[in-house]
Amino acid sequence: MTTKEDIERLIESCKIVKRGAVELSKGIEEFESSVNKQPIFVKPFVKRDFASNTGMTEEEWKRFAERLRIRFTSIEDDSRKVLETYEQQRSEGDTYAAMTELKGTATPFIDSGDTAIKAIAGFATYLESVPKKIKMTPKQFFKEEEKKKLIEAIPENVEKVKGLANLLRTIKDQLVDITAS
Repeated sequence: MTTKEDIERLIESCKIVKRGAVELSKGIEEFESSVNKQPIFVKPFVKRDFASNTGMTEEEWKRFAERLRIRFTSIEDDSRKVLETYEQQRSEGDTYAAMTELKGTATPFIDSGDTAIKAIAGFATYLESVPKKIKMTPKQFFKEEEKKKLIEAIPENVEKVKGLANLLRTIKDQLVDITAS
């Protein structure tokens, strides 16, 4: 049986995913800004490398992050409705109705969450390869201090992206458990 604490954990997890989606989108925007500073003949190569190694273009990633944020806003909202029924000690019928609504909202993620998780994990793998690519970049494109700054920021970003993928796995499991009861 789903407990009040289960729902509270789900709500907190949703908040973290929403922040992660916003950070992901901002990171893509920073990447675009960096690419736009490159010489005109370099841009298409970098963009193609990004898209072929992450599975999506920058715009597709931004839309993906926005859909993720919207989905988890809806899941959080419906989870709050369930929590309300617990806190206000409403009838089982009210709790059942709120749980049914949450299940309807969560089902698309439960059904296709593995695809989202795989995409984000692939993005992390791509990020792990970026330092080597930056190091191979001719000096005309990046100053050494700029290269160093970019390379130093990558491990933290990799961990954030991996953390988002892991959190999505956890939430998917939570949702399966919650909506099955």
